[in-house]
Amino acid sequence: MYNFAHVSAEVTALPRYRMLSFFLATHGLTWVFFIPFAVLQWSVNDFPRNLLFFAGGLGPLVAALLFVRGTRDATYMREYAARIISFGRISGRWWSAILLLPPAVTLSGIVIAAVLTGGSLQPDNLLNISTIRNVTVFYILLMLLAPLIEEIAWRGYGQDALHSRFGLAATSLILGVLWWSWHLPLFFMADTYQSGLGLLTVQSLEFLVWCVATAFVMTWIYHGTTGSILAAIVYHFMLNVANELLLTDAAAEIARSAIQIALALVLILVLPRLKRDDGTRRVEMWRPARSN
Repeated sequence: MYNFAHVSAEVTALPRYRMLSFFLATHGLTWVFFIPFAVLQWSVNDFPRNLLFFAGGLGPLVAALLFVRGTRDATYMREYAARIISFGRISGRWWSAILLLPPAVTLSGIVIAAVLTGGSLQPDNLLNISTIRNVTVFYILLMLLAPLIEEIAWRGYGQDALHSRFGLAATSLILGVLWWSWHLPLFFMADTYQSGLGLLTVQSLEFLVWCVATAFVMTWIYHGTTGSILAAIVYHFMLNVANELLLTDAAAEIARSAIQIALALVLILVLPRLKRDDGTRRVEMWRPARSN
């Protein structure tokens, strides 16, 4: 969807996005591992059985790499790789949004929940002290792994594939639902975050709403940074950091999702009118050919 200014003249035929095939592949390559894992009720904490679980988690990444390679367009593949590693595509104001918005939303949810329920706002009730004390480089890398694997696919290929047919608001809604549906087998596994929520509960509904609302925010960031996959990865990572290091109960998570919904509603109005920021560190943007 995006192209470097200095190579834009070289592009004569833009790659076609295989939208439906791509999302079938992301889910299929994951579910083929996740579903047997769930049926057998193996724990994600049991080694070496959990290697099957980790293999399933690679599904979106494998699908993205296969479909990007399948375009056979060397220019597209080069810029796709550049969008993963290039820091220059992201201006200071976007870095501020990427790094500060996730903890700000989570903290606001905690504060609102405390005010409404009469809870305490002492530091011990805000920060997950035990987790913070045990943070290591390896722990940080693990938290970064899921955003890296997922966003290379969801934003790097899936977002552009959907946007080749739909507007930004519709793209956000569809991608949010698909992102949530990819997690469905996790509700039936032992010792996963989703199984702790339960399938038909208020908490599981909150997770669906959070996925969809967050997709709108990530579309805003992705579009504003001219298709930076790196921006999506870091934002997803910061969501994980906020979730791990800040203490949230059910009320705080619902309040957090309510804030995300408010942001999404604002963005529903903003996204159709969103224009590209023509900053000096931006690259030229092109709309992809229609999906087949």
